This record gives sequence, C-alpha cells and structure tokens, in this order.
Amino acid sequence: MWVEDCRWHYDYVRLAWDSGFSFDKQKQPNPDKNKICLIDIDRVVKERDVATVEQFLSIVIGYVLDNEQAEILDTNFVKVFRMSQLASRVLTILQEIFR
Repeated sequence: MWVEDCRWHYDYVRLAWDSGFSFDKQKQPNPDKNKICLIDIDRVVKERDVATVEQFLSIVIGYVLDNEQAEILDTNFVKVFRMSQLASRVLTILQEIFR
C-alpha cells in the first residue's frame, strides 16, 4: 500500500470498536524485563526471526517506562515508543479478530 493511498480493504477502526477493544490503562509491573537484554536484534533482523518477535511481543507491549527511564530519554522517542506499543496492541487484536 502506498503512503498516498489511505483506502483500506477493511474498516479496521470499526472492527476494533465493534470488538470492544480498548487500550489497557492500568500499569503492570514489567514482565520478564531482563529477558529483553538477551535479544540479539541484529540476528533477528538478519535471520527474519519472526518467532522471536512474536515471543517477545507481549513483553514489548506491556513494557512500562519508569519515571527515571522516561526522564533521560528524548520526549519524542518516548512518544514513538508508546505509539509503537499501541500500534502493536491494535495489530494483535486485529490478528485475533481475523483468526
């Protein structure tokens, strides 16, 4: 799909709305936070290791930046990180809907 083409094959907003989808507002402790350090991102990209991405997806989506982390990071990076989490969450919900 080209950037200029905003037409979708499905009304994803409607699908998410009709499914009762909502973003989690409660903060949970970071599950397996230290496992993230074990990932070799370059290997994952080189080998196109989708299984590893899927394995760690719930950790990425549920990861909560604590105040200390958020303060030392660039504000725009924090926004990009949060939007990536939200986008990943939406895509996992849509994946469940289409199964």
